[in-house]
Amino acid sequence: MVLGIGHYHMTVEDFRQWLTKVVDRNHDGRISISELRHALKGMGYNMAAWKGFWGVVSNDLNHNGYIDTEVEILALASYAARVWGITIV
Repeated sequence: MVLGIGHYHMTVEDFRQWLTKVVDRNHDGRISISELRHALKGMGYNMAAWKGFWGVVSNDLNHNGYIDTEVEILALASYAARVWGITIV
């Protein structure tokens, strides 16, 4: 649910669906820095390139350059709540 630019409220499942249906543009099951940057820019976030870069780098636990495991998705959800101001309920 959107409350305005930068004010998003969603469940963890909503966040997961957003990642797979909106962010993962090439549908390969992995979230790249470029894909995350593009999605954040589309949501109206300032400094989307920076936020996308650090979102992936900070939560890519296996260091393969992608968010692609369940643990990484949950870490990114937590990061999004802390850093981007998305409310995860």
